[in-house]
Amino acid sequence: MLVSVFAWSSDEVGRFGPPIRVLPTLSTSTAQMPQVDLRRESDHVPIPFLSASQDSTEAELIPVDLGPKCTLLSLDGGGIRGYIEALILHDMEVKFKQRLAQRGLGDAKLIEAFDLVVGTSAGAIAAGCLTVPSSDNPKKPRHDVAALLEFFEGTQRDASGEPTFEGSKASSMFTRTWTQCFFSLFGLLDEKYSTQPLSKALKSYGLKDAFLTQACVPTAMVTSEITDEGFGCQPVYLRSYDKEGSLSGMSMRAATLCSGAAPTYFERVCVLDNDDEFRYFVDGGLSGSNHPGPVAEAEAIKFLPHLLDGDKTNMFLVSVGTGVAKVMLDGERAANWGLASWVRPVIDLSLALPTLTNDMNLRTRFGDYTPGQSAGYIRLTPWLEKPSPLDDARPVAMQMLRRTALQYIADNQETIHATVDQLVLRYIAKQAADAPGKKEVRRAFKAVRQQGHQSQLFAG
Repeated sequence: MLVSVFAWSSDEVGRFGPPIRVLPTLSTSTAQMPQVDLRRESDHVPIPFLSASQDSTEAELIPVDLGPKCTLLSLDGGGIRGYIEALILHDMEVKFKQRLAQRGLGDAKLIEAFDLVVGTSAGAIAAGCLTVPSSDNPKKPRHDVAALLEFFEGTQRDASGEPTFEGSKASSMFTRTWTQCFFSLFGLLDEKYSTQPLSKALKSYGLKDAFLTQACVPTAMVTSEITDEGFGCQPVYLRSYDKEGSLSGMSMRAATLCSGAAPTYFERVCVLDNDDEFRYFVDGGLSGSNHPGPVAEAEAIKFLPHLLDGDKTNMFLVSVGTGVAKVMLDGERAANWGLASWVRPVIDLSLALPTLTNDMNLRTRFGDYTPGQSAGYIRLTPWLEKPSPLDDARPVAMQMLRRTALQYIADNQETIHATVDQLVLRYIAKQAADAPGKKEVRRAFKAVRQQGHQSQLFAG
């Protein structure tokens, strides 16, 4: 496929950059591309792409991979450690916007490059904040990752420009009065924290006023429903693309609270469904999906088959975690441990092992990711050198999380850059496919993908 760059008026170039036009051509195979007539001025596709040879009179052919066909974002749970997740996503979004600016593609948010977002607990908070629709355009996200970062950092900075974390919305989630401590007997008789600060914070981000079905990017939040049958608790996926289900009338705020209602920390969430039945939910991490990557894969296979083109592995799964805490055990001493000795390790392992198991299974299924691949599985999360409780929101603890995340980002620049490059390609392809009235463009993109060949950009 050839994309030819033509000149617009100065106002249009300033607004969009140069337009591109898709023309039919023969691929390297014997298959003929669809005959696409886009010679009329009205057929210009407003998906700009800048080239180094833009002002040159020489024509230049630039090979461009159309990128992954189905991009998935998996967001881990982890309480206050969701701050690590936000820092990694923010670094990716900064690079994403830089790539778009270099190509004259204007401004967009990182979340727009994904076809599906799945989050658990803290990951559901991130998913909700990033996919709540804009009041001006319901197909566009209201917030970028900087807004999510502010949720954890607050707005105050010290003299060096570092966040002080004073008054942050995330910190308010894990604060309690002496009255709460007394009546809950420090969490033994009742939940440790009230859900009101988090509920209020989510309202400020617009999640109260939007239904989950209105998410601007297909979104699923993992939760666990308390039932009086079977095991007493079962996994539930709250889907934005489930328009007819009994929970389709749920607000984004309610869905987020359901996914993050960690037992002992927060009260279970009660929801009245479309059938006027009361239903009760607790944290999605209880289902073993604190790392919801396998959920994202399964949801894509079931609900996005048109993007996979018959290949169930034809997806680019980006998994962002909240850090993996090291659990140090002495195998010799464990031989004589009883209930008292095993209680703490079992709690820590019950959080870490399912995450490591899901990661291992996805690596086995997709293989080790190599920068430049347009499909596969990439996991972005650091190891935590010190234990980090899910509710430790003290400034000193937040600073430790910040240092850990920034060091991880610095040490993994090549992988993050390669990941962002793939997301930029997917964003470009989605923009072209979504261009209003450009059915020929969509057919051309589909034909090139089916043939498994690269497209070419013709600039000049």
